[in-house]
Amino acid sequence: MEPLLLAALDASSAERLVAYRAAVDEAGSLPELVAALGPLLVEDEASGHMTLLTELVGASLSRSDLRRAMIERAAPWRQLTEEAATRFLAGTPFAPAADDVASLTVAVGLGLNMFARLDPEAARLPNLAKLAALLSGE
Repeated sequence: MEPLLLAALDASSAERLVAYRAAVDEAGSLPELVAALGPLLVEDEASGHMTLLTELVGASLSRSDLRRAMIERAAPWRQLTEEAATRFLAGTPFAPAADDVASLTVAVGLGLNMFARLDPEAARLPNLAKLAALLSGE
C-alpha cells in the first residue's frame, strides 16, 4: 500500500508544485503572494493532497525508510519556499534570515495542517496577509 500512497503523493505534488511556482513567479510582493496562496491551499485541502501528505508524514515518524522518502519529496517544496523567501525578503531586515524564514514557513504550514486534523475550529490561519506586509516592509 505504501508505494501506491507515495506514487499518489508524487503525482499530486508535481501538479501542485507547478501551481505554487506559478503563484511565486507571478506575485510582485509578499502580500500578493500570500493572497495568491489562499486559493491554492483551499484546492490542496479539497483535493485530498494535504490529507495524504499529513498521513504520510505522521507515519514516517516511526519509520526511517518512509522518513527518508518524505524528506526527499519535501526537497522541491523547501527549495521553492527558500527561493520565494529570498526574493520577497530582499532589501528587508529579514533578508539574511531567508533560509530560516523558509524553514519556519514549511514547518508552520505542516503544523497548521496537522493541527487542523485534530481541531478544525482551533486551527484557523492567522492573518498571514498582515504578517507578510510586515515582513516585506510594506
